Amino acid sequence: MDHPSLENNHCPNQSSDWEEYRDIIQRLYVTEDKPLPDVVDEMKRKYSFVATERQYKRRISEWHLDKNVKDEEMRAIIAVEAMRLRQGKK
Repeated sequence: MDHPSLENNHCPNQSSDWEEYRDIIQRLYVTEDKPLPDVVDEMKRKYSFVATERQYKRRISEWHLDKNVKDEEMRAIIAVEAMRLRQGKK
């Protein structure tokens, strides 16, 4: 069955609903580097976990799993790297 029926779908209402699937979402989104729409689709197909892309984005942000490095964070990374180079460290 490619698409589970609506009554078998699990729609997250609480944080605990998300936590149950956190490792799977993290593996798909971060480790396997899948685009968010692919993660949403796979979670729906394989795990009957149905949430909007906006809900995923909010949860990913709360879990600090964002793929894009913020400008402020990048400046901090560059500053640390420059300091390490001056100290002769890699």
